[in-house]
Amino acid sequence: MDILRAISVDEIRRRGSIRDGDVARLRVAYESTAAITIEDAEGLFSIHAATPIQDPAWTSLFLEIITDFIVDQAEPVGYIVADNARWLIGQVSTFGRVETSTEMTLIVNVIERARWTAPSLAAFALDQIRHAVVSGTGPLRAGRDAPAGVITAPEVDMTARIIRAFGAETGLALTRIEAEALLSINRAIAPGGSSPAWSVLLVQTLGSSVLAALGHSVPPRRELVDSISSPANASSIVGMLIGARDPRSELPARHGPATGGCEVWRTARILSSEERALTRLERQRLEIVTNEVIEETDDIWLMDRLAESRPGDENEATLLAYVIREASRLTPELEQFAARRAIAA
Repeated sequence: MDILRAISVDEIRRRGSIRDGDVARLRVAYESTAAITIEDAEGLFSIHAATPIQDPAWTSLFLEIITDFIVDQAEPVGYIVADNARWLIGQVSTFGRVETSTEMTLIVNVIERARWTAPSLAAFALDQIRHAVVSGTGPLRAGRDAPAGVITAPEVDMTARIIRAFGAETGLALTRIEAEALLSINRAIAPGGSSPAWSVLLVQTLGSSVLAALGHSVPPRRELVDSISSPANASSIVGMLIGARDPRSELPARHGPATGGCEVWRTARILSSEERALTRLERQRLEIVTNEVIEETDDIWLMDRLAESRPGDENEATLLAYVIREASRLTPELEQFAARRAIAA
């Protein structure tokens, strides 16, 4: 415990506070040490939990040291494998819930900093957003006057950051565990508690993952998330939402005119057999590195989950309409499912 020798851990715990002098000594010890041990990291977590009163400089140092340890020092360096993801989740959560905004920031920082992470870590982070929506409480709601059943703009932004960062060096679309987490967030939102920003994020990211599983070429998730703020994309999804809300409106046909449509998908094409093979290899490589199964968000999954949709869920109706409209190739089962939902294929 080289770093922790610089301070009196017992004294800090007794008084329940970490002061500027403690932080300064820790900073010197951290910058002069060659390696951070797991005992150091766990000791810092225990100090964080035991000190309701913290000098403002503590947060940035804590985030820096723990991120450095888990991403750049723990093996394999640069990657968050399943075992390390479980360790980190165990450190930041109690019964599956993150207790402080600092720990939530840490999780997102780690996902953004690592080259690849286990999908379970991204899903865990997304589940904290679901909990905030369901309960209206927790670190994501601190200082915000937002009731349960509503998703806030910062929560939409954090969701986008998590999706964008995961698998930064891959072109993989959403994994199934991420898709499940997104759908769970949507189902935690009460009628009237959604927002156009959330609708666009859900429909385009989840829709793209289904299109990828159907063999289409889709943008890397970073490009996709960055393009969501495009006025053309937003107006397309919002227009489809209006169609889902008003049964007299026709949802856009998937081979209709490009004007007002989502231009990203107007040029979507079917992958060649060689490209599909490369995609499978990329997924298998991520499975080997992270030691977690990477499942696709395919059409069977989509139909199973949408069969459970609550009546009148505009976001999920729009998701299906988006896939039907943008796909160049559909399975017979998905066409029949869409037909039963009165969405033209």
